[in-house]
Amino acid sequence: MSFHSRLRNFLILLLLLFLIGLPPVWVGMSAARLAEQQNDPAQAARLYEMAARHLPWRPVLWQQAGLAALSAGEAEEAVRLLNEGKQRGALTLSGQIALGQALWQEGRNQEAVTIWESTLAASGPDPELLGHLIEAYHALGRYTDEREALQRLLSIHPQDAEAHYRLGLLLSASQPESALKELMEAVRLNPMLDTKLQPMRRALNLALLSDEPAYRLTVTGQGLAALDEWDLARQAFVRAVRLHPAYAEAWAWLGEADQHLGRDGTAALEQAEALNPDSALVQVFLGLHDQRQGQTAQAVRHFEWAVHLEPENATWQAALAEAYVQDGNLPLALEAYQRAVQIDPREPQYWRMLAAFCAVYEYQISEIGLPAARRALELNPGDASALDVIGQLYLALGNRPLAENYFQQAIKADPDLAEAHLHLGVIYLQTGQMTLAREAFQRSASLAAGMPVGEQAQMLLRQYFP
Repeated sequence: MSFHSRLRNFLILLLLLFLIGLPPVWVGMSAARLAEQQNDPAQAARLYEMAARHLPWRPVLWQQAGLAALSAGEAEEAVRLLNEGKQRGALTLSGQIALGQALWQEGRNQEAVTIWESTLAASGPDPELLGHLIEAYHALGRYTDEREALQRLLSIHPQDAEAHYRLGLLLSASQPESALKELMEAVRLNPMLDTKLQPMRRALNLALLSDEPAYRLTVTGQGLAALDEWDLARQAFVRAVRLHPAYAEAWAWLGEADQHLGRDGTAALEQAEALNPDSALVQVFLGLHDQRQGQTAQAVRHFEWAVHLEPENATWQAALAEAYVQDGNLPLALEAYQRAVQIDPREPQYWRMLAAFCAVYEYQISEIGLPAARRALELNPGDASALDVIGQLYLALGNRPLAENYFQQAIKADPDLAEAHLHLGVIYLQTGQMTLAREAFQRSASLAAGMPVGEQAQMLLRQYFP
């Protein structure tokens, strides 16, 4: 047989082997890509794994399989597949990040952090990788590590407003003197943060007027609490009592923070009372603690003592009014609400609380309730909660069209105000518009899940839409 014939036969044999042996794998990979395009990542993961087993010289297919499994929400499977790729040295940066994500979703938090930290050490700073580490450190309460990761992120992305914002909050809990600069930079980069950060900036400015470190930390902790950053606030209060163990108000704030975080704040509150029983703030926090425990009569005594100590404090008057309501003493509650607006007539919140009291208990709606609600709206035009209260007052008066109008205005001003959706649903229920009623109750229940308003919406859904 000539050389030409042998070469021809060899090439034909190779072609036959290609046609017979490779198409199943090639088809499988094509099917995997098609499954991804058709938004079926679970099927894509299985097909990529099949291809990886048939093509051991292409270990990157294990990563593709793992990424698809993670996209499908199959974290356990993603860990297995990505680990196969890791053992073969085939994981890229995105694969290492994904392995950490899958481990985190499986509850293997420390393993996830270890993966991300080793990848950071090997690959250098990467915005996505640092982002995952920042979130993980925060969730684990590793605030020093979170701060360092934020600083590394800002070294490569100095225009990241959210990173400046987060770093500013972290510094507020430990180094208030350094925090304001970061928060101001966050606002410069994203002016929409300005309104949100005003309480924190006011707290920092007030804190920096003092040379007393424990006072600084306590004031900035209050600013963090106003942002609902109770975990960071607690860090500030803990540092404050360590610096100044006899600082009763810092102990009181620590007890309040503990309760917001699901801890028992009793020990801290008792320490605060032992240090200074004549502090109005300490008495108020003791009253709030008793309210949460359902000890309404004892709570009233604490609030009454706070008002006795500081009779011109409108906030204490409003807190006392709420305590009287819980204790069932409505006449005294009305008097306390009225004293609050007399003490601070420029604060819309007290007028709104007075109006809401009249709406809920249908007491002197025209004489006290409506004027108070209108005054609240004058002081804070467009306030969704005030609009909602006016709607409640008109609903109590039987004026459904006007009530509906105000509820609609409230929702327009704040689409996420669960109370307004609930009250609008009541209007629809009363007027037989059942589909709209169900939608309004569902929206309210979704917005206020686990809260009294949401529970009330759920009760109405069960009652009228079983």
